[in-house]
Amino acid sequence: MNNGARVSVIIATMSRPAELALTVTSAMAGTRAPDEVVVVDASADDRTGLLVTQLAAAFKHVRFVWERTAPSLPRQRNAGLDAATGEFVLFLDDDVTLEPAFLEELLKAFDDATVGGACGVITNQVVPSGYVRFLQRLFRQVRYARRSLLQRSGLPTFLYQPREAAEVKILTGCNMAFRREAVVRFDERINYFDDDDVSLMVARRWRLVQVPAARLEHRVAAGARPAPLDKVRRRVLEQRLLHRRHLTQNFWNVSCYYYSVWGAAAAAALRLKPRLFLGTLLGLWDVHRTRGGLRVDAASEEKLTPKPER
Repeated sequence: MNNGARVSVIIATMSRPAELALTVTSAMAGTRAPDEVVVVDASADDRTGLLVTQLAAAFKHVRFVWERTAPSLPRQRNAGLDAATGEFVLFLDDDVTLEPAFLEELLKAFDDATVGGACGVITNQVVPSGYVRFLQRLFRQVRYARRSLLQRSGLPTFLYQPREAAEVKILTGCNMAFRREAVVRFDERINYFDDDDVSLMVARRWRLVQVPAARLEHRVAAGARPAPLDKVRRRVLEQRLLHRRHLTQNFWNVSCYYYSVWGAAAAAALRLKPRLFLGTLLGLWDVHRTRGGLRVDAASEEKLTPKPER
């Protein structure tokens, strides 16, 4: 049993101290609390640092660490890895609420020595409407399927609230735990699909498991997020990066990528979503001018990274 193992929770955050407080409090209220909480903060002020000090005073049995970095989810997660000391690391978003048995149930997956990573089940996951699901299937953009894998289009699929433990290839980024020896560093070029990229890297050598008994709510808080147009633009570019890294670059696979992205533009037009349409086209331009993301320039990184609130 791994209940006696040391567990570090790593939370990347920016300008959301109230949401962060709810997340940490839910983790501390569990039947198995973490041993360490590493908060990596990209805020422009010290409100989050003051909150971490208060939490450390309230939960004296837990080690709290407050790190500061420039805004960038993969950079923040790497900083958290550097600061964490646990045998297991659990990455949480700053806007999740864990059910009491979450961590205890998640750790059970690691009783199997071949398991390198695990995630739980999001209880409030929204399923798209039938029309949107039809467009997703038509243009190879399915996100929830019977298997968890990387599609030929370069988009990952996830399981929707499985009823029993299931092996997956990709963990859900708002809650993903790894053995320390299994986890790899995050590629700082990949902000939107960073969790998918790391999952696929770990899955080359270890098994990944989704645990239905480890349940949580993802509140998806407002703020500290890129504008919708920039988010879509970034997603198109990073989909190509993920495609290059994890799929054979043959005619069929590359064709699937472009079919999927042009399909996304068509779907946005059919749904009367001009920002999504424009963002997709701008993303394709970024793919062209950066050779599929291999030459992402500093100006693009600056534009497409969320900024802290002041």
